[in-house]
Amino acid sequence: MNSCLVILNCSYNQPHVIEQLLSTWPYEWDYWITPTGEEDYITDFFCHEFKVGCKVCYIENLRNELLIAADSYDFIVVSSDDGAIVLPQECELEALTDMPSTIGVFHLGSMRYDKRKLYSIEDYDTPDNYLSGAVIPRQLIHFYVEYIVASNNRWLAHLVALQAIKNSMRTYIMRQQKSVFPNPWQISGIHVSKNRTLVAYLFEKFGGMLSKMISDPQPLLNSIMDCNVSGNFSQEQKNEIDNYLSIMTSVILNLGHFSQALSEPVMRDLRGKNVVIFKVECIGDVITTTPFFEAVLSSGAKNVFLVTTEAMRSIFEHDDRYAAVIYLPTKHKRSRFNHEHGQVLAEDLSRIKNYLPKCDVALFPRYCIDTNVSRFLAVLLNIPIRIGFQSEPLCHRYNLLYDQMLTDCLSPPFEVHETARMLWFMEQLGLKSKKYSCLKLPLVAQDASRHQRFVIGLGAASPDRRWPKECYSNLINELRYYYPMYEFVLLGGIDVIDDAVYIEMTTKAINMVGNLSLHASAKVIAESELYIGNDSGLMHMAAAAKTPVVEISKHPASGYIWHANSPKRFGPWGVPFISIQPTHGLDGCSDCCQANDVHCISLISVDSVIRKILPFYELLRSNNQ
Repeated sequence: MNSCLVILNCSYNQPHVIEQLLSTWPYEWDYWITPTGEEDYITDFFCHEFKVGCKVCYIENLRNELLIAADSYDFIVVSSDDGAIVLPQECELEALTDMPSTIGVFHLGSMRYDKRKLYSIEDYDTPDNYLSGAVIPRQLIHFYVEYIVASNNRWLAHLVALQAIKNSMRTYIMRQQKSVFPNPWQISGIHVSKNRTLVAYLFEKFGGMLSKMISDPQPLLNSIMDCNVSGNFSQEQKNEIDNYLSIMTSVILNLGHFSQALSEPVMRDLRGKNVVIFKVECIGDVITTTPFFEAVLSSGAKNVFLVTTEAMRSIFEHDDRYAAVIYLPTKHKRSRFNHEHGQVLAEDLSRIKNYLPKCDVALFPRYCIDTNVSRFLAVLLNIPIRIGFQSEPLCHRYNLLYDQMLTDCLSPPFEVHETARMLWFMEQLGLKSKKYSCLKLPLVAQDASRHQRFVIGLGAASPDRRWPKECYSNLINELRYYYPMYEFVLLGGIDVIDDAVYIEMTTKAINMVGNLSLHASAKVIAESELYIGNDSGLMHMAAAAKTPVVEISKHPASGYIWHANSPKRFGPWGVPFISIQPTHGLDGCSDCCQANDVHCISLISVDSVIRKILPFYELLRSNNQ
């Protein structure tokens, strides 16, 4: 193995997160950390007792220490946590050894996607700038030490590559990394603006060279100076800077020598393995994935662990088929676009390390944009095989680095129901989907005796999915006329308690909102003849309990069929159901309802719901006689 000194500049992640990451890298290497930023942040690193062989350095001392130490190593690997921290493959280092006067840079995302479809300025908030860190042979370090000291951030690889071009050296573009750990704040608008301002040093150092290669970057420097004063770029300034950076990156890549190393094939056999499933999402997303859980539990895996949210505890806490179920705070399920993303990661790492033993395989049954830190955790925990979905086409521009954290990134069918996508995932793992095609809740009977009872589900993940309380009140009173001997039971979480109180006062409904666990709610639904409610976790629980469903959906029938709110994609699975939707959206809502509060769903009248429920339920009754 080549001897390497890793210099890692940290300005975002906490010390224990960095320590955990470096514990997954070769123990034969040496690691120097240069923390930058607020004084308290730097002090935290110097006070932290690293268990891996790390040396914490002041940035002002780095130059002299590096020039003295460099001769003891084959390569200096330089990276920063404001971009992506990349562990190179040994074969890439071997290839670089045989190339005289050559430095290496990492280019992520260059093999899996057609970048022309990802990096349009109109759609993408970060330019095509995924040169993430550099590998410098020891004999060349004196050419680049200035940049390592002055600008070890996400632009360092560009600086190093431009200096190599200036010195008539070669640049080796490495594309097959052993692991990638992106910046958890990657999509934060503040982070992106900071990235643009950091490029000023590069423009200053290579302005003359870039003027000849592309165009004079001085107007962009002026924009950056304006931003430092005002705190913001205009959209035009963003576009100009991003376009320039994309062109600059393309020029560097075209002048470089691309690695031809290919990724090693991934074995998808779960038998005898310790397997962990990450499903830290909303209730409905977890329930629609239960067929996948059942298949993995029956796969012959040595142990199966599940990581999910605290909201799911009552569903899984008595299911002893899992070696362990680890519950993370429910609020962490949607941390993707939150500026506290890194703090969430640090907290979840501290929790999960105490309960999850060494695993061989991590599974991520999640399509669309990842909204949590699960993939980060799998990299930090050194789980060698990480299998999940490539993000959906519309979300590639947000999910590129997230997909890089997978060792096996699958391209599933797109225009299918979400549960059908999970069945496809089973097949890729060598599991038989037909055997596990139904939703299933642990310890909830699907053949329970049913009472003359309609369950009304009032809740939903967001207010825009909730039919108004006045409508539900009128609906119950209308239905009571046709079914006077039936019970009407209100279910939901604490967020709809006020709605439930109103409906209880204006009808004779039984109000259980906020009083039952998910498991207890599932049993009530399983013993009822019909579920009526919004697109919610309770709706999917009804489907899992084999209770017929009437879904009241905000998604316009004329909208995009495969939108995340469409019944075609996320409707009840494996049970008789009808979905009642507005025919068209309100103003501005052609493909989907864009509002964050009650909007398009308000177009659904009580009369239209009655007209559809009566024949649907009567048909169910006649079929059951």
